[in-house]
Amino acid sequence: YCRHCFRELAPSLGFKKYM
Repeated sequence: YCRHCFRELAPSLGFKKYM
């Protein structure tokens, strides 16, 4: 994922899991 796109999607995906 591109970081800025990832940030957009983060809430939906549960970004902390990926971080």
